[in-house]
Amino acid sequence: MFGMFANWGPIEDFPDVGNTLNDDTTNGAAGTFENVATADVRDGTFWGEDGTEHEGSLEVTGEVGIFFLRRR
Repeated sequence: MFGMFANWGPIEDFPDVGNTLNDDTTNGAAGTFENVATADVRDGTFWGEDGTEHEGSLEVTGEVGIFFLRRR
């Protein structure tokens, strides 16, 4: 007969603190990732989990001009 081993111990696969939000912890260490504020992201741009968690709200007002310089 042969025996079966069911548990070799815990497998530790924790994210780095730089990939963990600063208001959360990973393996007991405080996260250091600071998320961008919604007001600092262009309106209609999505980000976060699955690219749909948050939507930006920044709207640029006033005249915006684009100038092209051409050499002769």
